[in-house]
Amino acid sequence: MKNIIIGTAGHIDHGKTTLIKYLTGKDTDTLPEEKKRGITIDLGFSFLDISENKKVGIIDVPGHEKFIKNMVAGISGINYIILVVALDDGVMPQTKEHFNIGKLLGIKHGVIVLTKKDLVDEEQNKKVREEIKNLVKNSFLEDAKIFETSQKDKTSYEELKNFIIKDVENIQEKSEKNVDDEFKMYIDRVFSVNGFGTVVTGTVVQGEIKVDDFVNIYPLDKKVRVKGIENHGVKVSCIQEGQRCALNVSGIEKNEVKRGSVVSSNFEFKHSQIIDVVFEPLKNIQIKNNQKIKVHIGTKEVNGKIRIFMNDLIFIKDEDEIKKYPAQIYLEEDMYLSYKEMGIVRDISKMETLGGITILNLSLEKIKKNNFEYAQKIMDIYNGYEKIETKYTTTYLKDILKDFHEKNHLKKGILKAELKNRYFNDLSNKDFKLFLNDNLEKDEIKIDVALEKEYVSLKEYKIKLTKDEKEIKEKIFKIYKESRFIPRKESIIEKDFSNIKNFRDIHEYLTVEGMIIFLEDDFYILKGFLKEAEKLVSEYISKNEKITLYEIRELLGIDRNSAIMISEKLDRLKITKRKEDYRVLY
Repeated sequence: MKNIIIGTAGHIDHGKTTLIKYLTGKDTDTLPEEKKRGITIDLGFSFLDISENKKVGIIDVPGHEKFIKNMVAGISGINYIILVVALDDGVMPQTKEHFNIGKLLGIKHGVIVLTKKDLVDEEQNKKVREEIKNLVKNSFLEDAKIFETSQKDKTSYEELKNFIIKDVENIQEKSEKNVDDEFKMYIDRVFSVNGFGTVVTGTVVQGEIKVDDFVNIYPLDKKVRVKGIENHGVKVSCIQEGQRCALNVSGIEKNEVKRGSVVSSNFEFKHSQIIDVVFEPLKNIQIKNNQKIKVHIGTKEVNGKIRIFMNDLIFIKDEDEIKKYPAQIYLEEDMYLSYKEMGIVRDISKMETLGGITILNLSLEKIKKNNFEYAQKIMDIYNGYEKIETKYTTTYLKDILKDFHEKNHLKKGILKAELKNRYFNDLSNKDFKLFLNDNLEKDEIKIDVALEKEYVSLKEYKIKLTKDEKEIKEKIFKIYKESRFIPRKESIIEKDFSNIKNFRDIHEYLTVEGMIIFLEDDFYILKGFLKEAEKLVSEYISKNEKITLYEIRELLGIDRNSAIMISEKLDRLKITKRKEDYRVLY
C-alpha cells in the first residue's frame, strides 16, 4: 500500500489555506508575515485523519507568483492535488501554472474544488466550470470530481472531506510502495530543538529509514545518525516512501544544512553539473538554445542553461500534440540526482514555467547540439528501447563486484541499493531483482543480510584480514572485553590507534559482522555482553515480574548512563518494554 501526500494548488487568495483549515482543523499559515498579509508565503504542513491510526499529509503551497519556488518545493513530494479555484475570480495565472507544474511532475490523482460559491450567481458558476473544463482537458484531472464550498455552509467541507478520504484509500489499495530503493528525502525545513539537536524535515521520495540508521547529507557529503523519527508529530521507529518525515540527526549543526539538501542512505550519491534530460515544454512556449533557466528538482533550485538537440534554435510546441525533446542542462552547481527523477524548468528573466524535465543521465562532458546520435541514445533510454539482456550481463556484474572487493576488502559486499543506483539505475526495480535472481540461480553471486541491509558479493568472496588488521581486531576486542557491560565510545577508543582509518575500517567490519553492537551516539558493546545482559534481565523479570533502572544497574554492576543505553537497546530489540519507571518482558 503506497503512502499518499495531498497538496493544494491554485491562485493567491482563492481559499487554499482556509480549505485545509476546515478539512483538518489546523491553520497552516504559521509565519507572522503570513498572518499579517493574509497570504501563504512558505509551505504549510498539516494532516488529514483517515482512520484512528492512519494520517495523510497535506502540504499547503503558496499561490503568489513571487513565491512560486516555494510552491515547486512543496509540490515535488505530492501525489494527489486539490486544485482550488475561487468562483468569483475563475481560472487565474497561478491556477494555470500550479496545474501545469503538477502535470509536468507526473501527478496522477486529484480533485477540483470551487470556493466562495455564495459570492456568485449561476451564470458565473457556469462560466468558471467551462474555464476549468478547458484547462484540464486531456489531463489527469479531466474526469476529476468537482466540489463547491462556502464558509457559510460547513456541510460542503464535510462532503469534500469524506470523498477525499475514500478516494485516497482507493488509490492506496491499488498502489504498491517500494521500500527496496535507497532512502532519499529532499529537505524543506531545518531547525534545532533544545536537548535533541538538529531536525530536518521533508517528504520521503523513496525507500525507508529506521532509527539508528546512518545516512549522508548532501552536498556536505556528511555522515549522520538518525536519532529519532516523527511523522505528523508522532514518534515512529521507521518511515517510508510517500510520508512526511522529521529526522532528528546527530553529528551536524543546524547552520550546516539548507533547504534543497538531500538526505540519502547512498554514501556515494552521483552528482554532476551536466545532466542529460528529456524536456517537455508547455504549449506555445518559445525557448532558445543556451537560454538561462532555473531548474527546480525536489526542494532544490539551481541556475543553469539548456541545450536542446534540434536543427532549429527556436521551437514552438504544437497546440495539441505533446512533444518531448532530448536535451542537456548545464548547472552552476552540482546536483545529486536519481534516474528518471522529474523537475521543472523556469525562465530566469520572465519568471515563467517553460516545461518539465526527466533526468536520464549525469554526464561528464558537454555534447554538441547537432550530435543527433547522442540525442537518439537519450530518447532510447527514456523510451526503454535499450535491451537489458545485451546491456547487462553476468560478466558486467562480476567485473563490478570484483573491482569493489579489491578496493573494499573488509566489506561484506556492495549494498544492494548502492549497486542498483550506481550501475543499474535505468533498470526498474522488478528487472533489477530478476537480473540478480538469475545470477543467484547461476551460483555466480550471493546476497547476505546484516544490520537489516542486503550486501551483494561474488559467490566465492570471503573477507580476509591481513596480519596488521588481525592485530587491530584483537586490540579492539580486548578494549571492549575489559569494559564488559559498560559501553565504549568509538571516537574515544580510536585515539589509542596510530592509524585512524585502519581502526575505523576494522571497527565497521566488526559491527557489520555482528561482533560488536551499536547502542547509540557512537557507543558500542561486545555482542556477548549484550546477550548476557539480555539473559540476566529476562531472568530477573521472570522471577520478579518487572525491573527498574536502578535494579538493572545493580544487576550488571554499571553506571546509570550505561544502564539507560542497554535498557533502551533491549526495548528496541523487543526483549523488554518500558512501563512508567520500570520494564517488563515484551
